[in-house]
Amino acid sequence: MHTKITLLHMIFSAIVLAVVGGRAWIIVRRNGSWRSLVAWGALAILAYFGFIAWISGPGSKFLNQLSEGAFFVIALGLALAVVLGLCELGFRALDGPLPQLPSDVVAVNIHRRRLYPWMGIAAVAVILMVIVVRVGPASWHDNLFVATIVVGSLSCIALWFLLYKARRFDYGRTALQLNPWFHWEYSADDLKGFKGIKTGAGSEAWIGRDGLLFNGDYAPWAMFVYQLARAEVNNDPPPNLDFTFKQTSFGNATSLEVFHVPIPKDHASDVEMIQQKLSALCPSAEINLLS
Repeated sequence: MHTKITLLHMIFSAIVLAVVGGRAWIIVRRNGSWRSLVAWGALAILAYFGFIAWISGPGSKFLNQLSEGAFFVIALGLALAVVLGLCELGFRALDGPLPQLPSDVVAVNIHRRRLYPWMGIAAVAVILMVIVVRVGPASWHDNLFVATIVVGSLSCIALWFLLYKARRFDYGRTALQLNPWFHWEYSADDLKGFKGIKTGAGSEAWIGRDGLLFNGDYAPWAMFVYQLARAEVNNDPPPNLDFTFKQTSFGNATSLEVFHVPIPKDHASDVEMIQQKLSALCPSAEINLLS
């Protein structure tokens, strides 16, 4: 019993520290009000002592009634939340806070929405495995239990990573369209020679501090897992800017994605400013747009 309480105490303390520490870091980075810091500190204190009171009173009876397997699942779930929370803090330290949007603006839900079916599939798969553990032969119980834990944990980690990236893309896309350096609108002549691209809202281009959006596809300049590697100009008719991005996925595997963005007529002068701004924003990338 004492071991259970100690373990839960450690995990809960880590969760409170990660959540409050993350919020405090964001508030400081955005030069927020000190009152917000005090409020989050007070919330952390209330949560901590509330947990101590619960675990010392009615919570102890609840823990006593839990089987070893059930306690292991609860502890693992809480520990996983701590690990993913620390990963979130680490990635935010590398990438910076999410783009700050006006209070009356809601971020688009394009990239995150694509993950919802996969979340549902993962949840159904884990639930089915839990049912099999309960009704399956006793001789299979241990192996099925371990398999369920592994599948559930890996699904959470993978979906968290993909959701973090999707959330970054949605917020970055929204911020870009609100405040671009340049917003290019194309005529039919501008898009001659580009297959599959038609004039209209979908063929517009936004280029700004928060990334690049063209033909419905978005890319940020400098995320830890997705960043600009090279930018160059192609003057062969029709002239266009070629942006090459390096994408890092699981296992440190990398791949390249290229955006070919046409330069509209009468907008050739914009390229020099894009060169200057990208050189400052992405110092490790090869920026060569003026050749």
